Amino acid sequence: MSAFFMYYIYIIYSLRDHSKAILIIFFSLFITLSSVFGQTVIHASDYGVRSNSFENASTAVPKAIDACKGKRDAVLMLPGGRIDIWREGATKRELYISNSTEDDDLPKVKNIAFLFEDCKNITPDGNNTVVVLHRKMVSFAILNSSNIKIRNIHFKG
Repeated sequence: MSAFFMYYIYIIYSLRDHSKAILIIFFSLFITLSSVFGQTVIHASDYGVRSNSFENASTAVPKAIDACKGKRDAVLMLPGGRIDIWREGATKRELYISNSTEDDDLPKVKNIAFLFEDCKNITPDGNNTVVVLHRKMVSFAILNSSNIKIRNIHFKG
């Protein structure tokens, strides 16, 4: 333990009422541990992703992903059920994917359902969501990112 922490415990424990001192110590530890080990849950439904609505979620998904950026350890929770994503409004990036862009006649700009770019420590949790991609799209693209863990998402094209 650091000297500061030991001094902090000494000051608190020197209070006359030891039960208050112990309570303050445990409360301080709880706050510290919850901020170190806690995850931030971002609900995609708060950004416009609606399950079983057949609405185009292509503009709402990037907003939810952006809300996860900068968080220590974020979980992007999809609403469960079915969400639909169309090319119209989807994020577009020039990507070179083996076995699909070697012909110069094929477009290099891809429509992407879930783009994680410049992201760290995000876990998209599908909550057993079925993502329906309408027309030709890339389901996930992870660019210049680290520690992205994908869970419980199913795709149907």
